[in-house]
Amino acid sequence: MPNRSLHPTKRSRLSERDLPGSKSSRGSTIFQRTPACWVMPPGGNFVYTAQDHEAWKADPEKLRSDAEKRSAAFESLFPSMKTGSFVNYLLTRVSAWYMWYKVKDANISKLITPDFVFGCRRPCAQETFLDALNQPNVTLETNSITKIVPEGIVAKDGLEHKFDAIVFATGYTLSTFPPFELRGVGGQTLQESWKDGKDPVVFHGLMTRGFPNYMMIGMAHFTVGSAMWNADAHVSHAVNVLKHFVSVSKSTNPTSQIVQPSLRAQQE
Repeated sequence: MPNRSLHPTKRSRLSERDLPGSKSSRGSTIFQRTPACWVMPPGGNFVYTAQDHEAWKADPEKLRSDAEKRSAAFESLFPSMKTGSFVNYLLTRVSAWYMWYKVKDANISKLITPDFVFGCRRPCAQETFLDALNQPNVTLETNSITKIVPEGIVAKDGLEHKFDAIVFATGYTLSTFPPFELRGVGGQTLQESWKDGKDPVVFHGLMTRGFPNYMMIGMAHFTVGSAMWNADAHVSHAVNVLKHFVSVSKSTNPTSQIVQPSLRAQQE
């Protein structure tokens, strides 16, 4: 989706009918700072039937086997992320053709087409965005936003856009820090310890010295390759640490136990 989308709607509670381009919407303006991503042709999403779920409940081993097959299929796409590879070139061209084919207005198609190769940003496998751009009550605005006023939005060209509602879809911030302030031993924050993210020191990507009993999933030193496998490894590692903690705590006072990496282990 575009980096910033602003959609006027009839009601504060959004339903499927109120989505951009729907007949019940009085009009939608999508503010695009830059082309956000490549939109892939449909077919990459797996659809699971009620029969599949029943089979997995009856046979957990089949669930594991099917999950491994799906994961292997996903992993097989990894070469497509390598810049300069034939697969990367092919997916870039196929996505470009698909976006041109789906969007009726050639100028809009050109404006939403990225200038980077496939994989630089997470691709989109949802085609309804392209369909919405074909609706007569949807407008694509590439002027930057100057300010927000009670009536709506003032763009860089001075034009004021009146809206009933504004939906901010500016993307997510990938951060090495949790969305809350975390203080460790001596009151030092994680930001201070890691020098605002410039020097994150983590043991196995799970724990950091000075913040005992705090485990992190998907933060510093996380994604190298598949995010799914990384998350699975992090959670499994955390569970093993907790099992050991529980085992040791049975013979001691659990409230006095802390778990954190030694300085030597963390430095190595």
